[in-house]
Amino acid sequence: MAPVTESAHLVVDPQLAAAVELAREVLTQDISNDAIGEHLEVVAEAELVATHLFACNNPGYVGWRWAVNVTRVPDSDVVTVNETVLLPGNGSLLSPQWLPWDERVKAGDLGVGDVLPTAPDDPRLLPGYTGVDLDDTEDDDLKPLGWELGLGRVRVLSVEGREAAADRWAAGDNGPDSPIAKSATDQCSTCGFLIAMTGPLGRAFGLCANEFSPSDGSVVALDHGCGAHSEAEPEPPPIVVVDLVVDDLSPDGLDTEELTDAELEAPDEALIDSIEDEAAELVAEVSDVPATADDLPDATEASDTNDEANETTPNDGVETTP
Repeated sequence: MAPVTESAHLVVDPQLAAAVELAREVLTQDISNDAIGEHLEVVAEAELVATHLFACNNPGYVGWRWAVNVTRVPDSDVVTVNETVLLPGNGSLLSPQWLPWDERVKAGDLGVGDVLPTAPDDPRLLPGYTGVDLDDTEDDDLKPLGWELGLGRVRVLSVEGREAAADRWAAGDNGPDSPIAKSATDQCSTCGFLIAMTGPLGRAFGLCANEFSPSDGSVVALDHGCGAHSEAEPEPPPIVVVDLVVDDLSPDGLDTEELTDAELEAPDEALIDSIEDEAAELVAEVSDVPATADDLPDATEASDTNDEANETTPNDGVETTP
């Protein structure tokens, strides 16, 4: 027997719980036997009212259940059927929850020829006063909050409407946190292509008039930016780097084998011998040149030698004057 679901206040009538075949027979009058699965449970709905649930074998309604509601009068054993219906179960595929049309419409849904009425009590709008309704004798404190001259418009933006627009624009592609703004070096507030806006929104936004900017013709935040800024400077020319030239045609060849740690630490005997040979040749060339002042002859000794030479030299009869 299928499970019986009862509550603390409701008990399934035994005769209603036993009417499984009656419930299945009623289903087969309108539904194919192949679409009706096993009996799942019977649920107490009220006193002498119960619902039999059958599995749905239709592949398009996986997890759904056939429900047959049965009842009987207190003084009768005859069970009758109230209604049959297909109900979703746990894990059933359901359509999204229904929403009114004014809540379903999103930005960008409006197409050519479509009309989107605005509710009379839309919080984004306020009456657009013409100024005729106010005279010089009225107290300024009696003016509506955020009063704005309508100039023929029935309604104008309210404070809430302006704040919603500012939040939407700042969070969009033309706001300060967009990828193109983060990569820009300059902001729109210093760009010559920015058209200033009047009113409260002009303190944070403007219009882009640069045809080469992706924001051309759109509202941009003053702290937005892009690469088409009016004062953008060209990038410096690249530094030309000469490619490394390797003479691979040299008769000596090119030894590209990587040296091991032992070869790097070992002394180069040939280089040492070459340095020693060059040092020996230099010593031989300068061996006859006095290296220091001590090696030069003493000045006094040289003078005495010259005097002796003068005394021994004949004057050939020429008398010299002392």
